[in-house]
Amino acid sequence: MLLGRSRADYVCAFDARTDSTGWLPQQRVAAHPLDPTPPLAAWLGTWRYYDDKIVLKRAGEILGAEGEAYWPGKNVMPANEGAFAGTAKPAGNRLHFGDGAPGCEVDMALAGSFLVVTDNHGCGGHNVSFSGIYTRRGQQAR
Repeated sequence: MLLGRSRADYVCAFDARTDSTGWLPQQRVAAHPLDPTPPLAAWLGTWRYYDDKIVLKRAGEILGAEGEAYWPGKNVMPANEGAFAGTAKPAGNRLHFGDGAPGCEVDMALAGSFLVVTDNHGCGGHNVSFSGIYTRRGQQAR
């Protein structure tokens, strides 16, 4: 479960098992602090958010990424497509892909078993975005 903002006696929570978000009473939630400097191995694997996918691989002391995203979905034709690829070195639990020039910029934050991703909406076709909360799939899945 990934926790977000709180209001009064409630906290916003995302549950990847049910793919739902809602408000929970704070007294029923036990928060665990995030690792502010996770090892490179914690980032590795195939991460998914619906049809969108990001693959992170180790390249020495940096990470290589390849991503593909679709709108409205991969199997909804005609689907708009987007992609990015690059290498970057994590800064704590954060990672940035893009060189600052006009184009695709992708930011990631590793939050336990979640990869929180935002982008600048410059990574593909109309309405394509990598923004979302990704979960790991495949051999690195927990």
